[in-house]
Amino acid sequence: MSFPQTILKDILLDQQRYLTNEKKSIRRDLLGEISTNIFDPTIVVITGLRRVGKSTLLRQIMNVLEQDSYYYCNFEDERFLDFKASNFSLLLQSCIELFGERKTIFFDEVQNISGWERFVRRLHDSGYKCFITGSNASLLSRELGTKLTGRYVAYTLYPFSFSEYLRTTNNPPTTTLLDTTTRANLSSLFSIYSKDGGMPEYIQYKNPDALKTVYDSVLYRDIMVRYNIRDERTLRELSLYCMSNIGSKLSYTGVQKMFELGSPNTVHSYVNHLEQSYLLFLLRRYDPSLKKQLRENKKCYSIDPGLAGLVGFRFSENSGRMLENIIYLELLRRKKEVYFYITDKKQEIDFITREGKAITGCVQVSWEMEQKKTKNREILPLIQALRDFNLQKGTIITSSLREEIKTDGKTIECVPAYEWLLRTDK
Repeated sequence: MSFPQTILKDILLDQQRYLTNEKKSIRRDLLGEISTNIFDPTIVVITGLRRVGKSTLLRQIMNVLEQDSYYYCNFEDERFLDFKASNFSLLLQSCIELFGERKTIFFDEVQNISGWERFVRRLHDSGYKCFITGSNASLLSRELGTKLTGRYVAYTLYPFSFSEYLRTTNNPPTTTLLDTTTRANLSSLFSIYSKDGGMPEYIQYKNPDALKTVYDSVLYRDIMVRYNIRDERTLRELSLYCMSNIGSKLSYTGVQKMFELGSPNTVHSYVNHLEQSYLLFLLRRYDPSLKKQLRENKKCYSIDPGLAGLVGFRFSENSGRMLENIIYLELLRRKKEVYFYITDKKQEIDFITREGKAITGCVQVSWEMEQKKTKNREILPLIQALRDFNLQKGTIITSSLREEIKTDGKTIECVPAYEWLLRTDK
């Protein structure tokens, strides 16, 4: 059955008016990366959590283009409920009739329409430039890999980085000429950021209900409905458990016994859904053997410390765990291939980074380093890891300590998180 064209045109006109009434927004750092692909023929794919700012980023891309040179369609609109892939041609026809012929198309939350990838491929093959967003990594990657191989470039949008957060407070990010007053101000702002996180709507209005709505929407719409999950209680309890244990290792067997589930595979499936919907990330332990990497327990991190703090239970070590989460997210923004590492003496390194086959960096995260016992706990494993990977320099990221430590022929840089996060030599 054909989708009513009158409704299609109403939706398109309403959404066009929404674009016209765009409010001023904080420029996203990812825009600079995407700018290299704005005018080439590749399909640009932007993925990320709901309400993380993908639609706003699309509008920022539109501002780079000539006015009235593109179409825009957001499939989150509830009026698209009965829209099918077979209706895409009618959608394009309606765009042309309403706005004239244009060669650039923006599709927001396109994964809501099953079979979208065939139409996007046809558009691409016909000379159209396509920008698409989506909130499910699994669906998008599967469909992109099977139908659009070689035709697209993908980006992930995360919540506000610390530098983006500073722009919302009218404090231009800088690491040059940091005097005592500036450092104190940055430290204070970072303390707020580490608690509030970087979800744009929450940063703007400080309304906890905004975060709760995002969380509930992901669990219900992106997971329960999409994967036909009926056991809502177990999914919510498992998600709560993960959000309450940021930076801790996740044992599928242990969680299966805790929740009295039939199989660890159920835990694996639920956690995978949480990860593919961008609520959680799982960090693998580094091992030269891929089989061992896959077999070992993974560490769990949240997409946003503010969301984790709101949803999960708070513990005494919460500040250190949240700092660790923030650093992990920043490493992802910097396109690093990240692992955690355990030395032969069973000492843990929070993060190591790899390029190709070579380990390029070792990073420890510690909220405070004032006590000698804490210092040794962080430094000694780091020295061992530097030896293991034949590296000369390691980093310890703290809440405030700045110090350079030379020992055993190695250099350890202790640097405040607010300073490390603003560095441009990424």
